[in-house]
Amino acid sequence: PGQECYTDQIHLMLLLVLLCLTIGSMLCAFGFFREDKDEMFTPLTPQLVVKKEAQLNMRFPFDTQEENFEIHRMDGEVLCKVESEWPDPFREGSASNAGVLGSFKIQSAKGNTIAMVKSRQHSAMGQSLQLCRPTSHEYMTDMFAFIEPEAENRYCIRHRTGYPLLTLQGTFQGPGIHVEGRNKDHALICELKKVGDHCECFVLQYVDAGLVIGGLLAILLQSRMVERTAQMDSQADGETTSPERSAGQAAEAEGAGSPQVPQFSG
Repeated sequence: PGQECYTDQIHLMLLLVLLCLTIGSMLCAFGFFREDKDEMFTPLTPQLVVKKEAQLNMRFPFDTQEENFEIHRMDGEVLCKVESEWPDPFREGSASNAGVLGSFKIQSAKGNTIAMVKSRQHSAMGQSLQLCRPTSHEYMTDMFAFIEPEAENRYCIRHRTGYPLLTLQGTFQGPGIHVEGRNKDHALICELKKVGDHCECFVLQYVDAGLVIGGLLAILLQSRMVERTAQMDSQADGETTSPERSAGQAAEAEGAGSPQVPQFSG
């Protein structure tokens, strides 16, 4: 009996070791041969994927107040153009009728639209920031990704399937602009910072520079939306108080011009 128990223990130990080796092999295979989802998605702007150089360096006027501007390589060559659009809510067929509050068009150096950044108004979700590809229809686009704030001064760009593509974090306003962009593995793949009187940005090789530019433009668009809303509110307050003030002045003038009626008592 003792010999039989010892043999059973040896068999159990061998089975346990074999099971551990099998599980370890499966984990290693999953770690080394798992499919990278980043390669499954077609880039937002394939023509702006950094391929030749180790990193793309550009001048990005992130702090400009201009509605339309250009993004240049460091040698002065135009990388892309940016054109803003604020739909007219009173014009029939305007993009605002489709819920678009404002947008940036990313155009090639020749002026062809290659991507769009849109701020939309949804009845249930509120405002949302989207990165889109253009289509043949003027007011219809193919949504590629959306941008959502995760914390103070941190935004995450997610594919429309929910897969994280890029996280932008840092200081987006003021003289000390400094933004870092990291992928899902928290590796630094792009950076924007203020250098002297202009902003410079770099994007590493094999990264879609259009995605980086689109993400930064989405944050800039949100900032401009806040400014425009504040201006519209102040104008509305001024228009509301002006008629009341005019009516009061008219009443004072009418009272001054009319004769006083004597009052009698008892």
